[in-house]
Amino acid sequence: MSNRAVLYARVSSDDSSKDGRNLTGQLEMCRDYAQGQGWQVVAELSEDERGVSGARWDAPELNRALEMAQGGEFDTLVVREMDRFARKLAKQLVIEEQFKRAGVGVVYVLEEYADSPEGRLSKHIRATIAEYEREKIKERTVRARRRVVSQGNIMLHGGKAPYGYRLVKENGRSTLVICEDEARIVRLIFEWYTVEGLTIYAIIRRLSDMKIPSPADRGNFPHAHKKRGIGEWSRGGVANILNKETYAGTWHYGKQNSNTGERNPKEHHIAVTVPAIISRETWDIAQARKVQNKANAKRNTQYEYMVRGMLRCGQCGATVGIRASPLKSGVLLYYRCEASFGTKRYCHKCSMRDFRADRVDAVVWQWLRDLLKDPETIRAKAEAYRAQRAEATRPLRDSLAVIDHLLAERQQELKRAVDAYLKGGLLGKVLQEQAKQLEAAINSLESDRAELVQQIEADTLTDEQIYTLEHLAGLIGEGLGLADANFTERRYIVETLRFKGKLLLIDGQKYIDASCYLGEDVLNVSTVTKNYGPRGYCLAAGM
Repeated sequence: MSNRAVLYARVSSDDSSKDGRNLTGQLEMCRDYAQGQGWQVVAELSEDERGVSGARWDAPELNRALEMAQGGEFDTLVVREMDRFARKLAKQLVIEEQFKRAGVGVVYVLEEYADSPEGRLSKHIRATIAEYEREKIKERTVRARRRVVSQGNIMLHGGKAPYGYRLVKENGRSTLVICEDEARIVRLIFEWYTVEGLTIYAIIRRLSDMKIPSPADRGNFPHAHKKRGIGEWSRGGVANILNKETYAGTWHYGKQNSNTGERNPKEHHIAVTVPAIISRETWDIAQARKVQNKANAKRNTQYEYMVRGMLRCGQCGATVGIRASPLKSGVLLYYRCEASFGTKRYCHKCSMRDFRADRVDAVVWQWLRDLLKDPETIRAKAEAYRAQRAEATRPLRDSLAVIDHLLAERQQELKRAVDAYLKGGLLGKVLQEQAKQLEAAINSLESDRAELVQQIEADTLTDEQIYTLEHLAGLIGEGLGLADANFTERRYIVETLRFKGKLLLIDGQKYIDASCYLGEDVLNVSTVTKNYGPRGYCLAAGM
């Protein structure tokens, strides 16, 4: 029987070469190699992990290849080069070991390593150097960019200039120049906010009534999908203008970490002087008013969203935010997919509809209430959840077991190398190089072991947590009425049960795919028709 091969290709956000970013090219190269060896290609798998955390261990197509290997469906995995698996040495070692245990060999089109101590050492050296070089390239790139910006150049990395400006490149320099028709609108917004004292929503209405083209209309947010019509402004559009110090003459570079997405500390920013659209005094007044408004509004306690921060969109996977819609008779609260109205975080547009927060909260609370009614069944429910999560995290646990095995192996190899040196059987330079590579592998494995343990523990229900749930159920059984009437109590219970939900739209009906420590269910939100008050709470009709 001929050798059966599976081809695997992967691209990620940190691929710097054109070849690395081309899935089709990777697969063609692997296909040519396999056919040249006379092998039968039984599957071609590829995944695009651009925008996906490099820390994750559950790459779907790679897991699929591993399941096929464990099922005896092929003999050799063909990959263009070693770092197509992962960018870290530890993950490369773990993945190779998992395929080896399944009886599948791994071959690299551009590289060849013998299955021997020397071959493993060569592979470690190659991976360590590649990992080091990638980090150095990133570091040099960031340093070069910061040097260019510190010389007064504006660098937008393909983005658009702020509303009110245009990016002009002249004599090797990039600068911002004022676009007067837009700058006039910026001045109006600051004047309405600081002099007339208009709220952001009042400014939105005034701009929209005047049919003034918004930043999105002018293409200032190229990755945002505009939901409103021409000349209709959003809260984000106005707030973004009021937040930009650029308009006072200071543009900042390096506010966000490109690797983690988190904001850098202010001392890391590079300030560049640009033409000012408003005075520094006007800017300071606007910032002072924002602080005062936030203090007066008490935004964190103004409205009650019971499952805020616990929902995701079942259609596109984006996080779910909140919004309040003011009416003459009060306020309606909604949960909404953040990708449905275009944010900087998401470049896609989702068509998921908004969900009334009062109805979602009512359905979820009734479901959790029913789960807690009988304290005697809590342990059984919690144990069932623990078993279910244990199965879900099995691939992570398998990886952890492989890491422990590899750690023991590498530590033993290091000990043997040191013993050989002490006995005079190994030259000092050879030992130094071998020890260096083994220590690099051990450090990388230990780092990723800690990462995996953290992921597994976050998704595991402990005995202590089960006891807490039993105790909570006992208290709830005696006084559910207290939680019904008290938002703080309900929110505490929801958090303790680790509630998670997905918004679903099925045949025009709205559902919540709900899960917690005590079970899972799909809850129909559309059956709730009663109008609940935004601050009070009552159970759904018919419950």
